[in-house]
Amino acid sequence: PLYSWKGEKLEEFQTGILTPERLKPLQKYLDDEAVTNIDYNGTELWIKDTSNRCYRVNDEDVTYEYINSLIAHIANSKGKRFNFEENVLETENEELHIRVTAVHDSIALNGNSLMIRKTTTKSRFTYDMLVKSGYADMQTLNLLINCIKSGCNVMIAGVPEAGKSEFGKYLSLYIPDNEVVVTIEDSAEWFYKKLKPDAACMALKTNDVFDYTQAIKLCMRLNPGRILFTEVRGSEVSDLVSLWTTGVPGISTIHAGNYRSIPDRILNLMPKDANLMQFENNIFENLDVGVVIRKRKMPDGTAERFIDEIGFFERSCGYNVCHDYLIKGNAVTDKIPDSIIEKMKSVNITNPFHLDRREKR
Repeated sequence: PLYSWKGEKLEEFQTGILTPERLKPLQKYLDDEAVTNIDYNGTELWIKDTSNRCYRVNDEDVTYEYINSLIAHIANSKGKRFNFEENVLETENEELHIRVTAVHDSIALNGNSLMIRKTTTKSRFTYDMLVKSGYADMQTLNLLINCIKSGCNVMIAGVPEAGKSEFGKYLSLYIPDNEVVVTIEDSAEWFYKKLKPDAACMALKTNDVFDYTQAIKLCMRLNPGRILFTEVRGSEVSDLVSLWTTGVPGISTIHAGNYRSIPDRILNLMPKDANLMQFENNIFENLDVGVVIRKRKMPDGTAERFIDEIGFFERSCGYNVCHDYLIKGNAVTDKIPDSIIEKMKSVNITNPFHLDRREKR
């Protein structure tokens, strides 16, 4: 039988909370604000940080026996099984702000594996940091912030781990506090109320008995001013698009390679019996802005993230139109669609590229 790091047989392991003693071998990584991921692949411990640098750590306290013990403890404390039949364990600890994925050795050839992703109640971004790092120039960043302030519906796209959710989290800082915000997530990451303690917010979390479709339908009855939706990934997108048609904008994320492919990606996720032509029209009518976050490897092994594309969607005179603004990191025009300009004027924004110094967070 397998034994825990304290010598107990795993089948005799007691349930309980994740105590400091239990987490002690990993605590230094959990405490390090630069660390975003702690991954044990069955034989080795790997750390990823905010610069997207991934490196192996030789830590004599983080042994295979300890990882097995920790996985068993987490599974037991959540009332879940982790075995040959139920070979993937996914859970989270909101108090510690971590998401946990464990993979059983029946499918993980190197042995039981554990991946811990750290979340934060703060934004890792600031205005000055985004500009100085080359993530976006001032004109681009000011434009996107003004889109949020004026109630534009924004979809942030990119590959996995491009930083879509983190940038969406930053942009949400500019939603007016008096607008009721509803967040819909399968694991707590946005922490909108903690980001903005004075803001009106209701946070919804999906689970095995309350799915995304139910959450979106409930959201319609909560009179939201904005909806923050982390990662569009399945047929529930049809309900999200239907919610947009009621006039509720927000910030959502999706996997897509460029901004023009966002509508196609949404349509590909629709139920098979969906009226795709009508949904496509609804997307162009109600989705205002597409943003693509990209990352590139640097010579020192880190990764640089940046805004690669921005475009605007519009349904005009019976046609669905994409307006390019930023392509391959370069602005191709300084003209903003009239529909966006009108939204900005409605909240007294006269220059889409200007932001008052006091507003730069």
